[in-house]
Amino acid sequence: MAAMQHHISQQRRSTCCSATPLKQQRCEPCEEAKREAEYMGLHPMVMDMQTAEKYREQVDPRWQIVEDSEKRLRLRRVMRTKNFTKALELFQRVGQVAEAEGHHPDLHLEGWNNVSIELWTHARNGLSENDFIVAAKFDDIDMADLLSKKQPEL
Repeated sequence: MAAMQHHISQQRRSTCCSATPLKQQRCEPCEEAKREAEYMGLHPMVMDMQTAEKYREQVDPRWQIVEDSEKRLRLRRVMRTKNFTKALELFQRVGQVAEAEGHHPDLHLEGWNNVSIELWTHARNGLSENDFIVAAKFDDIDMADLLSKKQPEL
């Protein structure tokens, strides 16, 4: 079984630097993959930090890999909008892309204009390729009219 998990892990790593840019790829349903892995007696695979860093090189550098309180990896981007209404509009634009991909982020609005987007694959309880595909698509959203000139430090 360990050999099979290693083989699956190697297959996933080999797709990391695919010739097809992430923003041109589509998210794959994770629930189905999770059921298949469990049926085969495997635990659903999540990315380790090394693999996640390779994927992060393919998205805007403002995306950061963070750990939650249970040491699970998340992909996070923090922004400051011009005002409260612009923050809500940013969520609407992000939501349209997320809905089209069937992969939904956690969206946070703190204060009146501090926004954070957090991606992780709930079905796998960590990061998957889908998170980076969606991040790359979010990077293509025109937000210039929504964002404040003063952005948070990285």
